[in-house]
Amino acid sequence: MPDAEIRPFRVDVLQAGLDDLRDRLARTRWPAELPGVGWDRGVPVDYVKELSDYWRTSYDWRRHEARLNQLSQFTTSVDVPTGVAVSLTQDVAVRKIAERDHNIVHWSEFERGGHFAAMEAPEFLVGDVRTFFRRLRRQ
Repeated sequence: MPDAEIRPFRVDVLQAGLDDLRDRLARTRWPAELPGVGWDRGVPVDYVKELSDYWRTSYDWRRHEARLNQLSQFTTSVDVPTGVAVSLTQDVAVRKIAERDHNIVHWSEFERGGHFAAMEAPEFLVGDVRTFFRRLRRQ
């Protein structure tokens, strides 16, 4: 059972972390833009470059951090029942890590599906979600 104690929390990002972020943003190697695709194939590179430059040179983290800290904030642990569905095309070895860090109450492995199971094998996903919630309702 996780520690359910409610503890006060303040946002306090180390300056070294912010400096590292700015450095990594400055060193980003941007891909070439596909001609004529605009937003059809994701976010245009020029848009992301502009956003990255804003984060690196203009965003005032400390001002936003101070604003967040004006609000009362707290942390605690919450034990959330979790269901996992993987296809055998994925690395199912992740189960050990998932079970270590989460309250896994339902685990399914499917012959078909993949990363986009809702599109690739919706009948498996829908059935599995129903099974997961049916089990929770009985508890």
